[in-house]
Amino acid sequence: MATGSPQIRPEQPSSCYRNSHKPAIVRMAGRFVSRGKYAMHSTQNQNSPQTANAASRSSQATESTGNWDWILHGYAAFAVAVAMPMYGRLQQRTPYLISLDGISVVVFVMIWSILVPLALLSAIAFCRRHGPRLGMAALHGLIATSTLVIVLGTFSHRSLSGGFGWLILLGGLAAGATMSNRYQYWSWLRSVMTVAAFGSLLAPASLILGYYQAAVRPVISEKLSVGNPVPIVIVVFDCFSGTSLMDAKRHVDPDRYPNFAELANSSTWYRNCSSVHPRTNRAVPAILSGRLSALGEHPPNLFTLLQATDRYQLTSFEPFTVECPPDFSRDRVQPNPWTQWINLTYTVGAVFLHDLIPPDVPLETPHVPRTWFGLDHINGADRQQLQGLIRYSWDIRRDIQFEHFLDCLTTTDKPNIWFGHFALPHFPWNYLPSGVRYGNDQGLRQEWGTEGPLSERWTTDEFLVRQAQQQHLLQTGYTDLLIGQLLQRLRSLDLYDRCLLIVTADHGVSFRPGISGREPTDKSLAEIMNVPLFIKLPGQKDGDIVDLNVETTDILPTILDVIQLKSPVALHGQSVVSDFSERPKKFFYDDNRTFEVDASFDGRYEVLGEQLAMFGTGEDPLRIFKIGPHSELIGQNLGQLQIASKSTIEIQPINFASEVAFNRGQVVPTYPEAKIVASGATEPIRFAVAINDVIWGTTQTCRPEYLHNYWRCMLPESSFHDGINTVRIFEINDRDGELKLAECFIGPSAPVPILPFEQIRLP
Repeated sequence: MATGSPQIRPEQPSSCYRNSHKPAIVRMAGRFVSRGKYAMHSTQNQNSPQTANAASRSSQATESTGNWDWILHGYAAFAVAVAMPMYGRLQQRTPYLISLDGISVVVFVMIWSILVPLALLSAIAFCRRHGPRLGMAALHGLIATSTLVIVLGTFSHRSLSGGFGWLILLGGLAAGATMSNRYQYWSWLRSVMTVAAFGSLLAPASLILGYYQAAVRPVISEKLSVGNPVPIVIVVFDCFSGTSLMDAKRHVDPDRYPNFAELANSSTWYRNCSSVHPRTNRAVPAILSGRLSALGEHPPNLFTLLQATDRYQLTSFEPFTVECPPDFSRDRVQPNPWTQWINLTYTVGAVFLHDLIPPDVPLETPHVPRTWFGLDHINGADRQQLQGLIRYSWDIRRDIQFEHFLDCLTTTDKPNIWFGHFALPHFPWNYLPSGVRYGNDQGLRQEWGTEGPLSERWTTDEFLVRQAQQQHLLQTGYTDLLIGQLLQRLRSLDLYDRCLLIVTADHGVSFRPGISGREPTDKSLAEIMNVPLFIKLPGQKDGDIVDLNVETTDILPTILDVIQLKSPVALHGQSVVSDFSERPKKFFYDDNRTFEVDASFDGRYEVLGEQLAMFGTGEDPLRIFKIGPHSELIGQNLGQLQIASKSTIEIQPINFASEVAFNRGQVVPTYPEAKIVASGATEPIRFAVAINDVIWGTTQTCRPEYLHNYWRCMLPESSFHDGINTVRIFEINDRDGELKLAECFIGPSAPVPILPFEQIRLP
């Protein structure tokens, strides 16, 4: 053979081939690993080493197309990058998953684990038939693309703004090019891909198994006995920190929340109660089962335990979770499997793309259907249905949902349990304490001041976050109004004294600039972890405040203790009404971290101090509206103020005009929004809003770039009267220590601003 010509040596059998006495499975694994290694032996050309190296690389590329390992590697690249992430996202959305028909799930798995990979591999095989280099280029392209997708899926959700999304995209492209280039030289990489090809087969099996575990509930075979079958009423609110209710004395604020104060006067308020998880799909099941379980697990819960007694009638409002046995549902009409599969494919594909594309990269992604978030149930709720499982979209007309719940409260010979989970004071914020709406409660939207994945991270604009908390507290006032309606309804039915009444929340919410309102940190833990808990026992007349280290997992054991029902399974919680063993610590579980705090949980009172300094108490009804710049102007008549010449700023209103017609019963325009024209200012500009020549609100333009020329302002409901109301906007100037107002021209209307992180947040 000529000097310098590469010698391609036959692949030498490994020791596992030679040792035939080893088990067959070991020999087979050895074959797959050894096949992932390409022959890289060559004879060096002493006169021309560059020629020899080039020939060696050409030999490696040629030989790599001569085996069948490329099938495993191509399958692994697609499965790890696309199929496995989609299956994982589906398993995280248990309410959506179990709303599907089993056939649709199986077909979905077959298509993404068999048909789509088969099509890709067939395309590569077609290229190989037309030339080894073309086939190798197709395989390398698949590896590069898959690497890019993996990098984006891993890091894009961490990108918020400032160009980091572009860096992640460029990093993914670089990683894809590197993996593609080194694929034929790194034997360990090919070995890993061989193993991954077989390991990825576990993902579809896990999805199908998880589906049937979630859809099929364990049945309690033995009949359970109840010694004290009293009526049970449970109301679970959402995104509700217990400190929101407190005044400076750490009691329920009787002026701002009179109905919660009334409830506290005849029940036991567990002021130190805490949730165990920041997500509704984990926190509500923990309340109902007395234990924190993994997603997809359904241990015996309050509904299944009472069902096993055959003593109770059940009514359950579950807009988001799926703890009630499915046979109680009356709206499970399923479309045909083909239509359902199309909807499933589109939904998961849209979610997958949202996960890949960084928020600050201007690429349009498909809209994620509302069904992914547990919304838009198939038939909606029937107002005539008073028992069984009743499902609403949790973000639409929550006033009607609560009215329906009150209608379900009736007196019957058989004891009842009424369970209601309501997304209040959870966003979207639309309600004033009087029950009047200032926004249409017709679906989710991104709130100003939120950004990032699922719109859960607050912007660094402190004033925008303060306005969001103001809306939240006003909607907490509306939640108080609903408690008053509940107490009145129970008393009218002679149920209040006889029932076991429990009012609580699944988790709290944080309002701190620059961090998530839901993902707990050391700074936000006190707000997210603390929740209200009121328990009124049958026959209880007097109220009490207890600061025991109580958790929401204690609710089910307490119920079972009161009705004298012994659980057939062990519970994590314990009854708070008898022999409660004080815990030395509190534990709060997030998907990524476990928080441990002292039992006293004094951090919540630091949050209370900040809240009182910002919004005051109900003793001053206008205090909650005095959060803007120069709030001392609120309540002053324009005739008493110094008004300078006209401002050069033009106001383009979004949801109001210079004259607003209002009649009671309509949506009240108490939250005007506007865009300013040609300001040129680098710092926020301050404004005063006057209704009928009295200033009722002060505000300033927003700091985020996408809202830089916009402002909004909350006004008291009392500032509007029936009929025509005049609206005037003034620029606030306080140069040289002298406060002057300059009236702005109100021009034509502006469209609603486009927010860049339009993704639905979970409850």
